[in-house]
Amino acid sequence: MHGTSTGGRGRSAAAEKKLHWHTTFGEIAVEEPQWRRGTRTERPFSEQAGVSCRATSVPLQRVLADFGSDHAFGRVPDKLREHYGIGMPVSTIRLTTEHHAQCLFEQEQAREVHAGAAKGRVLIGEMDGSMVPVAEIAKDADDKRKALVWKEARLCIAHELGSATLVFGGHFAGGVEESGRQWERCVGVAPVSARAAAYMRWGTARRGSPTK
Repeated sequence: MHGTSTGGRGRSAAAEKKLHWHTTFGEIAVEEPQWRRGTRTERPFSEQAGVSCRATSVPLQRVLADFGSDHAFGRVPDKLREHYGIGMPVSTIRLTTEHHAQCLFEQEQAREVHAGAAKGRVLIGEMDGSMVPVAEIAKDADDKRKALVWKEARLCIAHELGSATLVFGGHFAGGVEESGRQWERCVGVAPVSARAAAYMRWGTARRGSPTK
């Protein structure tokens, strides 16, 4: 069987291969025709559909990252079966969640804050922290045994006086400097100026204490 491409060069049909990927509806599988152009193999369906073999769809990635952020990875398969009637390996759930977490981190690092964005506005905000348990691989364990440690997560929030639109920021064990950086991003100025009149509560500080 032979055909001709739009570019005028001939191509021949090669054997079909099974293409399957994971979605919120379960696994989808098709027999995909492959075409050979010279020494190169073309797969028009997968290229146009934007899928690859054993990949996960964008909606499913969102579900995996959502469940993976709220629960231990080992409990997510039960959640998937309960809500979607599908099964996924724990390794895929972990890798997908960590991939999107890294993407969010890189986007936050690259986001620019323009000085003077809060000029003439009154901003109200608050920051507080909480100790959360984290499982880490013990440094002195040859078998990669995990140890339970506690780290502080800090969340800040800010909004303009009279507005219900909230801006969130936060970090995980990033220290005082990262806390200040998140405040800059929440109020939209670098650094926070007296004109912005940002009012915040830092940990156990008195509510309503003005910060210059």
